[in-house]
Amino acid sequence: MKALVLDQIDNRTVATVKDIDLPALAEGDVPGRHRLVESQL
Repeated sequence: MKALVLDQIDNRTVATVKDIDLPALAEGDVPGRHRLVESQL
């Protein structure tokens, strides 16, 4: 499943589309500092 992930790089917010697994979706978080914003694109 794809998710839109926001991350901060050099004081800028960058949005990227990443593949995540279902357990990460159920938790509401993507591993690391990323926060799940949109579950389906």
